[in-house]
Amino acid sequence: MDDFWFLPAADGETTPERPPEPAVAHLAAPQGRSTPGHLLGHLSLSILTLRLIPMNLPLPKTQLLGLVALAIAAASAHAQSILPVTGQVVAAVGDAPTGTPAGVTIGGTTSPLDGPVMDRDGNILFRGLLTGTGISSLNNRALFYGRASGDLRMLVQGGVSLDPSGTYPNTIISQTLGSTGVPNGPGLPSAYRASGGFVLFGSQLYDASGLDGIIATGTTANNTAIYWGQPGSLQILAQKLVTTMPGGAQLNSALNSPSAQATALNESGTAIFYSVLTGGDVTTSPPNEAAWIMGTPNNLSYLIRKADPVPGTGGNFVGTIGNNCILNGAGQVFHDETLSTTLGPATTANDKVLLITTAGVHDLLAREGDLAPGCGGATYNSMTPANSLSPTGKTAFHSSLLGATTIDDGAIFAGGVGTVALLARENDAAPGTGGALFNIFFTSSITYSDNGGVVFTGTLQTGTGTPVVGATNDSGIWAGQPGNVQLVLREGDAAPGIAGGVIGRTTSYNFAAGDAMGNELGQILIKCRVVIGGTTDTEAFYSYDPVHGLRLQLQQGDNLGSNPNTQGVLGNFLMPASSPSNDSSPLGFTNHGDFVIKPAFTGTQLQGIVRGHVGSMIAEPSSVPVAGGVPQNFHIDCGPTQAGQLYLVLATGLGTRPGFVSPFGGQAVPLNPDPIWTDLSLNNPNSIVWPGTLGFLDANGKNITPASFVMPPGFPVFLGTTLHHAVIAFDINFGLQTTYASEPSGVLLY
Repeated sequence: MDDFWFLPAADGETTPERPPEPAVAHLAAPQGRSTPGHLLGHLSLSILTLRLIPMNLPLPKTQLLGLVALAIAAASAHAQSILPVTGQVVAAVGDAPTGTPAGVTIGGTTSPLDGPVMDRDGNILFRGLLTGTGISSLNNRALFYGRASGDLRMLVQGGVSLDPSGTYPNTIISQTLGSTGVPNGPGLPSAYRASGGFVLFGSQLYDASGLDGIIATGTTANNTAIYWGQPGSLQILAQKLVTTMPGGAQLNSALNSPSAQATALNESGTAIFYSVLTGGDVTTSPPNEAAWIMGTPNNLSYLIRKADPVPGTGGNFVGTIGNNCILNGAGQVFHDETLSTTLGPATTANDKVLLITTAGVHDLLAREGDLAPGCGGATYNSMTPANSLSPTGKTAFHSSLLGATTIDDGAIFAGGVGTVALLARENDAAPGTGGALFNIFFTSSITYSDNGGVVFTGTLQTGTGTPVVGATNDSGIWAGQPGNVQLVLREGDAAPGIAGGVIGRTTSYNFAAGDAMGNELGQILIKCRVVIGGTTDTEAFYSYDPVHGLRLQLQQGDNLGSNPNTQGVLGNFLMPASSPSNDSSPLGFTNHGDFVIKPAFTGTQLQGIVRGHVGSMIAEPSSVPVAGGVPQNFHIDCGPTQAGQLYLVLATGLGTRPGFVSPFGGQAVPLNPDPIWTDLSLNNPNSIVWPGTLGFLDANGKNITPASFVMPPGFPVFLGTTLHHAVIAFDINFGLQTTYASEPSGVLLY
């Protein structure tokens, strides 16, 4: 416990006595609650007397510069694929997470794991198939929740778990019922959501006792519900023919399996889902029997409802509820609707609209039939929204165009209400291709972020460009904002990290819908095919970020860990879910750089849930016991531009937003100052709790000495705490100016 102590505790709590000052110099913690200025205010020339790797005595600057030279000389090679080194297998076939019945494991004859989702804080939710003692076709599906293998637990088991809200003590949850109302399948829906520590999923209800009033068949059936809440504290968000809306209408949809595109959840717990309505104020003229429902348990309201007026459309009303509903962290909603051609003047030529709703006010983003900006008089036709809405209410969409020719009748647009601009159009020059022209865009998986811009995939017209586009270089991935679009990766390029590999495949296009997605850090995940030696097709998974460029995360044939069930990655592994969660990040790729994928492995129905991280602060595992002793290892990689710089790792238990700005360089540090954890990490680098967290970066910008966080024993009060760490780099030649701050990486104390 040397070098680890706490500030004064709250009344009634005890704290360890602060030990004597260590013999080596260190920064003194400011009195009282720290501010950003206090935290880094001591990082002046006095930081040169901090404990350094491997020294325990102050060193003069000449010796420090000598260490820098050694650091540059000691630059080490890294493994070609990142995930086999730093990735975490959260679950695999054969595992039995906490809460799984005795003698039962994940596994089965078909699709043992379904696509995982991840919230911004790195919590993962997925559905798994069960096998083993007592498992049948009636109870072999379960939902699992956690960050890493250590804290992963079974949330509910279909056909077995009692109503987790406690509302119906004799009722079990079950996915499918036969025509007589008796369960004939277990499953649980695949359209689940996770955000901000909340989860959302649907289920059927089955009450064999008849004591809970659950009716399974007929017009009065009330046996479907949506569950919502934090694991261990779930509530019923909505129940068929039970939940009553303002005006008296009741929900009348089968709520057990809400559509993935038509369901949203943000980090404050606000949920959105679609439902048909009955009773109360429901009318047939005008028809108003369907709506988007938005809110939290016992606080639901209409986002928009059939027959509602749509401002900015010249007296039109909603005729059909749309198919896409995207929610950001601020509670704004991006949704598509169809206008009624009988209640207002809309026609089939202009009845499709894209809306952004803020605090109940609907603003028109784009409407079918309106002029498309930058398209020479062509008008919007069929529009496909991006899977993102940024924190500032901006997004992107694809539209076909009327008044255009067959070679330029599709385009991508980006912006917010009143600021939509053309991003890319068919037959325009494709950036980075030597004059080649865009052919078509893959429209169903466009992502948008304010910082990273639009990420999209498309093809090029053959016979154009220099060199001329052919079958081996006619698709690519681009990213950017209107007026500044850049090529990220193109078919025919050399494949980074794969000797003799070329991006592409021996047949058909290399890139397609869902093969690329971006986040708010300007990072991009890419799935693609690679041809080795001109003949062998293989699959690869890359990441791009502004610091490191393109890096190979995983390739076909890689092994993950020592588990015999996670060896030999097969092709066609599942990318993160592209449907949005909130904050403009896809469900499986967060704005902290965390992501989750589902690869398959060599063997019969062997699959895994694997998490990774893009950026400079890779930390694993993502959860450690609060009892202490298990390190979270830091893989620091600030990039070659930070070669030889001094680095320091800081921590917080108070989250990452808004963070603070470094007073010595202006970088945004994504940590909220914390009078416990930030002060301790600042005062105690290279201690038994934070070994290797102060030192020099090598010629690649990586840490030389292993670095980690090791929770000490004896502090159970921190059970359930999530800590975040970030690394800051300093230039010792210019008064210790800060030159770089990384993204945060989290760890749960379980």
